[in-house]
Amino acid sequence: SEREAIGDAMIFALSRAECAKELVETITESLCIDETPIPTKIARLHLVSDILHNSSAAISKASLFRSLFESSMLEIFDALGRKLRNCEGRMTAEAMKEKVTRVLRVWEVWSLYPPQLIQQLESSFLGRPAAPTAPGAVEDIDGEALDGDDVDGE
Repeated sequence: SEREAIGDAMIFALSRAECAKELVETITESLCIDETPIPTKIARLHLVSDILHNSSAAISKASLFRSLFESSMLEIFDALGRKLRNCEGRMTAEAMKEKVTRVLRVWEVWSLYPPQLIQQLESSFLGRPAAPTAPGAVEDIDGEALDGDDVDGE
């Protein structure tokens, strides 16, 4: 079954955690191929989710998966969003949207990544501009840290 295949792939990945960088790169690349059918993309996303859920297991280097996938997440969810916007049929798009957002809700419950990242991934997937990081937050426009000088000149 598909569930068993995902479980087998997760076990394969975790048992080879010393190769986490290469495994994450391969899985990320496979999720970013635009021609991949939606059910295959969803299965691969479930594989990522299973690996992340088990990355806290007492397996040497398993924790690497979490940080390595984190750096690939925006790329993955951009690709999923492209597939969503280019898929044929409203029912197919709605089913995909529901399955991907369900994975993000589960990651929120697990506190897998910061809420701002989950929100950014969802916005990327749905093709919406990302919301500010916090209500009333001031965006740092130039990337330079404020040095404590009085900014209003008084």
